[in-house]
Amino acid sequence: MDGEPSATILPLSITTSRSALLFLVDEDGRFAEAGHTGQLLAPEQGVTLSPQFAHVMERDGDILDFDAVRSGKDRSGELAVVPSWMLDDERCWAMVPLMHFDRLVGAILLSRPPDKRELDWEDFDLLRVVGQQLASYLAEQSGQQALMESARFDEFNRRIAFVMHDIKNLASQLNLLASNAERHAEKPEFRKDMLVTLRTASGKLQTLIDRLGGYRSGQDGSIEAVPLNGIMAGLEQRFGASGRLEIDADNVSAAVARGLSVVQGDADVDLAAYPDNSFDYAILSQTLQTTRRPDLVLDHLLRIGEEAFVSFPNFAQWRIRISHMFGGRMPVTKQLPHKWYDTPNIHHVTIDDFRSHLKERGVVIQGAWFLSGGRPRRAQIANLRAAHAVFKLKKG
Repeated sequence: MDGEPSATILPLSITTSRSALLFLVDEDGRFAEAGHTGQLLAPEQGVTLSPQFAHVMERDGDILDFDAVRSGKDRSGELAVVPSWMLDDERCWAMVPLMHFDRLVGAILLSRPPDKRELDWEDFDLLRVVGQQLASYLAEQSGQQALMESARFDEFNRRIAFVMHDIKNLASQLNLLASNAERHAEKPEFRKDMLVTLRTASGKLQTLIDRLGGYRSGQDGSIEAVPLNGIMAGLEQRFGASGRLEIDADNVSAAVARGLSVVQGDADVDLAAYPDNSFDYAILSQTLQTTRRPDLVLDHLLRIGEEAFVSFPNFAQWRIRISHMFGGRMPVTKQLPHKWYDTPNIHHVTIDDFRSHLKERGVVIQGAWFLSGGRPRRAQIANLRAAHAVFKLKKG
């Protein structure tokens, strides 16, 4: 599978087609092949759609039935603009325009299903809805990328302003040194001070060069997996957690074997027994969504700890959204491996839900980390892209 996998898989699951070809706008403004699933429904890689064909799809926004076009039906001039290779290839069955409001952002070419049936009204309705939803996702992704690029430029501009300030200071310092050298070059004390000044200026210039060199990539390109359990264990170690409350007996035994102080108990019930400010730090790791009253558990956590760390899976991540909307089933992922009937997760909290709850309760967010597949995600797009969240909190 190549290109944008989710954009081609979803229509396939509805129509039982085996292959699909995705067209998106490239850097030159053309609708070009961006990926495909199954067999390639084109004579060659990198095919593009003519501006006339794209105009007809954008103007009408209709699903194109190739069998109808082959039979001579020409409702709005599509017969003159459809590529000949699509009409000649009997595998080409339907073209789904991806319309975001009144703008065409892409198109998906679907292959004929194995049962070789005709398109019916239900296919047209479902594919139209799917096309609009996919167009919305693509437009949102494009907007987020533009925001991220803009944020990177803003960050660079802010940093380069400090660099330019340092360069101007060095230039003024060297100009003053050159001016004084014309009058005092013969004095040993001046020459001694001049050498010190030149060494300092040289060191500052090298520092500036190193900083400018660091802006070229922003990071070294390496990706390191960041296990969430390891993060929470590190927080316990760093901030001196003196005990743990664990409901699972096997986990209690494993923690005791590692030398941790652990008490078996239920966060919904037993946190209420702890006095106020019993701990400097209280940590709730991947548990909030499994409690009966997460709001009360969070209140107790902030009551018994001066500060609190809370981590949880984000149920608004894009993979979960797609599983619900197009699969029609509860998601099963690496992060959420349970079936609907045995999952411990009874409150499907999202990052935005949690942020809103904290705001309502007046809880102060002292830090937040958002992760997906071991990669950090920006706070602005965390609710869509992050699989997990970790918050550092304090009572307001």
